[in-house]
Amino acid sequence: MLLCLGAPGAQQPVPNVVIANATPDEVATALMPVPIFNFAVHNVAFNPDGTVLATGDGAGIVRLWNTQTGELKALVQAHTNWAFSVAWSPDRQSFVTGGGDDEIRIFDAASPTRPLKTFLGHSNDVHAVAITSDGRNLVSAGDDRHIIVWEFATGRELLRWRAHDGPIPSVSISPDGATVASGSRDDSIRAWELKSGRLKHDLIGHTGDVLSVRFSPDGKSLASASYDGTVRLWDAASGRAIRIFKGHTNRVFSVAFSPDGSRLASAGDSTLLIWDAATGRQLNVTTPGGAIEHGANLIAENLSAVAFSPDGTMLAVTSTTGATTLLEASSGKALRRLVPNGTGPAKLRP
Repeated sequence: MLLCLGAPGAQQPVPNVVIANATPDEVATALMPVPIFNFAVHNVAFNPDGTVLATGDGAGIVRLWNTQTGELKALVQAHTNWAFSVAWSPDRQSFVTGGGDDEIRIFDAASPTRPLKTFLGHSNDVHAVAITSDGRNLVSAGDDRHIIVWEFATGRELLRWRAHDGPIPSVSISPDGATVASGSRDDSIRAWELKSGRLKHDLIGHTGDVLSVRFSPDGKSLASASYDGTVRLWDAASGRAIRIFKGHTNRVFSVAFSPDGSRLASAGDSTLLIWDAATGRQLNVTTPGGAIEHGANLIAENLSAVAFSPDGTMLAVTSTTGATTLLEASSGKALRRLVPNGTGPAKLRP
């Protein structure tokens, strides 16, 4: 159902926003001044040309933002419970979401009024979705410990296997589409042959939940982030540990490579760290938010996800308080803040 703004319960209308796939009650809930914790954002994804940023939150809402202006373009009720993951199709025509309702949904990016397709197969929360670079296959994983490979065009399930003894928060597909890496809350990382599900490598070293895994753009390396407070770099061909990056004081939730593979960004505790991928040298430390004043409460920001723009000039980092910050990748300077509360931005306090 496509609805215009000025929904019941919204104190202030938000101009030029499409609210899609939502009932009037859901729209009112999305726009009313509820505690900002309800908008905790745990994933972020640029579309292939970098003009649109997608974020998913704890209310099952995916928001599409204009990266140049910070304007909210669309608000989509993607799931009934948590929008845990978002990925864009290579042709940028659609985006995929995984949710706390055990479902995977595909939306038309230009008109996300309702899902184009819904993939059913997981028996618990879907925390991770990824698409092969040729757009043919979708890979998903989550709390049911299984990895499923789908035919993207039809939603047909091609293959599934039990991959870990714990939930799987993250998957990444190698650029050539041959390998899928999975990070699990059982502290392990595994690399699998995508077409067969055969185990290629067991990457052992983390001592806490592995929340994020990412292949480098050339496919030669794999980066991981963990509750143990470290970021690690692995040789993708052998599974051998290359380097440990230490700099965070607490859990690290997300890691991302720059498009040229020269830098790593890691988000955790309240800091965003930029690393030289080849040497492990720390290049930059940024605290994008600090705290958000919401009513009478001062809420500390813990960073939850990070992504480089496709051209490498911008970084997007999200927080558990709901705000997303766009930064200049070279300097860490904040460019604009994207605050999801429909009744207006929270007051920022450095």
